Amino acid sequence: REHELAAAAGLLATTRLLTLTGPGGTGKTRLALQLAASVADDHPDGTWFVALEPLRDPTLVLPAVARTLGAFQKPAESALDALATAVGDRRMLFVLDNFEQVIEAAADIGDLLRACPRVHVIVTSRAVLRVSGEQEYVVPGLPAPPDTSRLSRVELESLPAAVRHPDPAGLGQYEAVRLFIAR
Repeated sequence: REHELAAAAGLLATTRLLTLTGPGGTGKTRLALQLAASVADDHPDGTWFVALEPLRDPTLVLPAVARTLGAFQKPAESALDALATAVGDRRMLFVLDNFEQVIEAAADIGDLLRACPRVHVIVTSRAVLRVSGEQEYVVPGLPAPPDTSRLSRVELESLPAAVRHPDPAGLGQYEAVRLFIAR
């Protein structure tokens, strides 16, 4: 994922909200974590991972971010105000994972970015947030060997012999196979 990591890092350098999109299983979370680690020095006040998978209520997104950060929310205070107070002018990065389940909270992320001018956010989602300033990076699937059982005879014969009859060592050239073996 070196190419994808470099492309996403380039986008994150130009925006405060980067959304990594793609179907489930394409590696959005893994790429987001690698990206967050690679830009950690740009966010000296911390990087925070917020798992949104268990949430279904969009009104719980900012409280989940506040809870992850350890921001204390007073009884009459909104989660946004608690976050703005806790974050202040600090340079931080939030990684919000599985946002597609609470996509209605997209405007709240825009509010968070306006309230916290030095915060950056990486979102993983199957859909873009459609928030001002958002940059999208579509995460491609890992390269995998072709499924020769689905090809016609003509298509099959047009493939190189090494692809038609791959040896185990040759399959290691595909990132999807390497990940499968590692898992």
